[in-house]
Parts: sequence; structure tokens; C-alpha cells
Amino acid sequence: KFVAGKVLGKPMSKVSDKMRSVFKTIVLGLIYGMSEYGLALRVHRDIDSKIPFESIVEYRDGFFAAFPEASKWREDLEAEYQAGSRQTRTILGRRRLDVDNPRQRWNAPIQGTATDAFKLAAEHLYEYQDEVGGFRIVALIHDEVVLLVPADRIEKVQEWARGVMEGAALLVVNKRLPENLHVPI
Repeated sequence: KFVAGKVLGKPMSKVSDKMRSVFKTIVLGLIYGMSEYGLALRVHRDIDSKIPFESIVEYRDGFFAAFPEASKWREDLEAEYQAGSRQTRTILGRRRLDVDNPRQRWNAPIQGTATDAFKLAAEHLYEYQDEVGGFRIVALIHDEVVLLVPADRIEKVQEWARGVMEGAALLVVNKRLPENLHVPI
């Protein structure tokens, strides 16, 4: 809703759930390097087939106008790729080699940093589990942790685990940002 509001010039409270979905699709699509055609296809398939193609392109362009730093970041990464750089790094410095195309150049640092945040969150859950006790970690699936918790402890463990995971993700995502630019998790 924040992104949609900024692009559309509306307060977040005036952004409909449908427009939130459209802009979520656009932002995620941009992360993956999706083309105009791909964005339109996804919006039409998943949200509303009646939104004109031109509007979707206008929203995409509006995103880059509202967030010029994102546009510059992508342009810089593409220029590095065109100059021969075939590796990327996450915020924590983890490296990916053999980047094959500009889309991977944009996507790998974002997805890799999300993985760094998830790994740290899972590590903290395991390391600090004695603080709340009474559960077992049974699986890590994509970006979720499955815990086995007795029924009478679900709420307490869930609240604690959410706090631990959010705290770990904050450490990763905001590592290089000044405090006034910290992203809430």
C-alpha cells in the first residue's frame, strides 16, 4: 500500500486491496526482471483482466519515478554486468558466481539477502529456544519454520518466535542503512 500510495499520489488508507495486489505484483516482478508483457500477463491472470496494459506500464514506470534509487540501483547492476562482472553479493557479503544475465544480477542480491535473513532467523530460534522452551523445530520450508508446540503453549511460542525471527531479519536487512531508513520487518 505504501508503494501504491506513493506512485498514485494517495494516502495508504485510500489504496484498495486490488491496487495493493497490482503494485505487489509489479514490485516483485521488477525484482525478477519481468518484462512489461510478463507483468501484464501476471496482473491479468491473478488480479484483474480488465486493467489496461498501458496502465500496468504506467504503474511500473511510476514506481521507478517515485523510487529513483531503485532505478539507479538496477541500472548500476546492469552496467556492471555489461562490463563483465558475473558475481553478486548479499548485504552480508555472501557471493553468487556465474550470473548469466541482468535479471539474475538484479534478483540474486535480493533473494540471497532474504535467504541470509531466514538463515539467521532459524539460527536464532535454535540458539535461543531455551528462553521460551517447549517446542521443537521440525522443518525449514522456503521462508517458513515449522515448530512442534504443545497446544497449551502455542500463543506464547508463536509470539516469541515471531519476535526472534523479525529481530534477526531486521539485523540483516537494515545492516547498512542509517536508522532513519530502517525497513520494518
